[in-house]
Amino acid sequence: MGRLPRCGGLLALALVLGLAACDDDPPASPEPSASTAGIDPTAGPSDPLPSTPVSTTPVPAPETPREAPPRPTAPAPSTAGDLGQDDLPPEVLGFRAEERPAAEGEYLPNGTWTHAVEPEQAVWEASPQCGEATEPPVPEHALAATYLDEEGRPGNGLLLGFGSGEDAGRFAADYRAQLGSCPRADDPVLTVEAVEESEDWYAGRRSYGADRWSELVVQRGEQVLLLIVADDHASSPDDLRELAESLSS
Repeated sequence: MGRLPRCGGLLALALVLGLAACDDDPPASPEPSASTAGIDPTAGPSDPLPSTPVSTTPVPAPETPREAPPRPTAPAPSTAGDLGQDDLPPEVLGFRAEERPAAEGEYLPNGTWTHAVEPEQAVWEASPQCGEATEPPVPEHALAATYLDEEGRPGNGLLLGFGSGEDAGRFAADYRAQLGSCPRADDPVLTVEAVEESEDWYAGRRSYGADRWSELVVQRGEQVLLLIVADDHASSPDDLRELAESLSS
């Protein structure tokens, strides 16, 4: 098995959720995770963040080599532990839940729009990996979801179930801090923009070369939900805030 190439959490999340391969060059055509450094994590919905990149100074890339997981030999189940499709939104910013074939054979379709993924691998691949290496809590279960809009553009979701709300909160805080450390020294084309956030959720945008995405990170008790869609940044701050608030309630 070869090492996973370094390309930042954007394409790594896409890989674990079955969107695209992760290679050393930025994607050639527009085609998802979330979150902030130097931003007060207790800011509420009434305290919108300016629509400017969270960070513009590249930080050293972390040394986090990881062996690629073996290719599956059977379709993954459509549930993971107590996580199921009812725990995920059927529509995200105009992207509807729909089965989509794996880009690189990282999973075998099971006839539905959700599939279980190995928790530790999912967490590592979804991490933006922009800041210093950390050891966030590992969820007990992980369920991936696939979305498409009317133009055939992809969206992805990753629902993580932890053993406690404390662990879920630690993971979400670490994830948001990693996003806030982007871009990385070895991946300067990856940019992250915080749009708005509260104690329980983050809404932002990412760009990787010509690819532009909108994303959410939402904590709901013992669960953390990561969503990202290839909307070319068309979703407004109001759209992002309303969806985040509805998902966190």
